Amino acid sequence: MNHEVVDLHLQSWQGNERSRQSMDRLSSSAEDLQEALPEYRGMTIFGSTVRGVATEYSDADIFVFLAVDPGAKIQQGTDQSQLVERIETGALKGAHIFRLAVAHEYEALINSDLHTHGIDSADIFTTPISEHIISQEVAEALQGAGEWDHTKQGEAVAPRNIRGLFHMSVDDTLLKPYRKQVLETYAQSPHGETAWKMLRHMTAYFEVGREGEADLPQVSHRELPSTLQEAIEYYR
Repeated sequence: MNHEVVDLHLQSWQGNERSRQSMDRLSSSAEDLQEALPEYRGMTIFGSTVRGVATEYSDADIFVFLAVDPGAKIQQGTDQSQLVERIETGALKGAHIFRLAVAHEYEALINSDLHTHGIDSADIFTTPISEHIISQEVAEALQGAGEWDHTKQGEAVAPRNIRGLFHMSVDDTLLKPYRKQVLETYAQSPHGETAWKMLRHMTAYFEVGREGEADLPQVSHRELPSTLQEAIEYYR
């Protein structure tokens, strides 16, 4: 069954037969997950499928976003006290701890659903998402962009949650408020344009499979808006 692709990137996307088949199967799986998990907020895709060069040996590389509180989920357990303490002291970020400590309970369900739809191998990044988490990561990104604007030194900062949001998706509607939050906050900062360029760069970097700078301009320009204002208009 063919499902309508909502993400504008995918409406003009072209890939080989295996990639198109994977996109269709992921779209079907996303519909199931939305029905099965009230906390489900969306799926984005990167890697060989997005590049349109998937083979029978390719994994499906995906982010699955869930509206959950990492700290609360961990505190439900009886053997996670040290992890909870590290979260509360800021030693580790909730999103990373969530993946390490409790994401497996979701990944088992997600993997099962993917298998049902013919996706036999997947690298799943199960990621919590909320306005609070996005606010924290936007602040981190803008701080890094500000340091770059002032010193022209440092590392491009695009936290995983934010970068994951701007990969291609098969179910765009639920992710729109979070993308809007990122872009509108960037627009209010003097360093927002730099932050967007860093985000754009890192998103393209992962979508081409970390294959080097030579591939980035073509992929980035084809799939991601060049300026922050273009991004705001594109994702509205």
